[in-house]
Amino acid sequence: MAASLLCSLGMSQATSDRLGASVQSLFAVVSGPVHWFAGAGSARIVAEPAPLVEGSDESVRLTEENWLLRRQVQMLTLQIESIARDEAEKTRLGQAIEDASQTLQVIGAVSGGRELLRLVGSSTPVAEGDVALFAAGEGGLAGRVQSVGAGNQALVRLVTDPGSKLLANFGRFTRSEAGPVVFDTLMSQPFVLEGRGQGEMKVDSLKTSDVQKAGIKPGDLVVLAAADEKWSNQFVGFRVGVVTAVEEKVDAAGFADIRVRPETDLLKLRDVLIVKLTQ
Repeated sequence: MAASLLCSLGMSQATSDRLGASVQSLFAVVSGPVHWFAGAGSARIVAEPAPLVEGSDESVRLTEENWLLRRQVQMLTLQIESIARDEAEKTRLGQAIEDASQTLQVIGAVSGGRELLRLVGSSTPVAEGDVALFAAGEGGLAGRVQSVGAGNQALVRLVTDPGSKLLANFGRFTRSEAGPVVFDTLMSQPFVLEGRGQGEMKVDSLKTSDVQKAGIKPGDLVVLAAADEKWSNQFVGFRVGVVTAVEEKVDAAGFADIRVRPETDLLKLRDVLIVKLTQ
């Protein structure tokens, strides 16, 4: 595999022979789970500057090629981890949302301080309470249908809308001892996740000590909890957002102020997948 990669990079056989051993060692170790945002992994890779080398032209060239190769191998490792994570996500969520669903285009966001989306009309009936997903139904919760007007034009209340509430839990993808990527829930009890506007959500009912004990940190996922019957069991474990900050609550000593954002700007969605609730 290492030799093939070296050849694909356009290196000479001599260079390939010199670097083959180091490439093998790079492939032997697989990095830990990647950040949920792909950009975080890319930034971590390109942040390391190219080495400054003194010596003959040949040694400088080999050092620079080795540095470039290491960057590309790291990127491949991140891609492998991302594929494994996606497969684990599909296994965890199943294919329940494929039935009784339809993709509807977004007309635009509703102004006035609310975080609502107005959808185009549909030939298939849309009902109040139907669930709106983003990312082509891969598990990202956008909100719920709040009302339906003439021509089945639906109004979706986003999870970031002020006062929007749901029961959630923290989770994280990790690599198990057996090898596969698995999803671990980080707290034993669900908590209330509330929309706070400006594309953000918050958790402010947890004690700082409990948050620290669970090891909650930026980058952790927030998913719908099993206890939230209002969303139906078919959406348990679906992603709601990612933790962006964990701080001490200013007006309540001993309680944490946790900020959460969806994985995409919900107000800029061009379409959503509307799914009927099943019990």
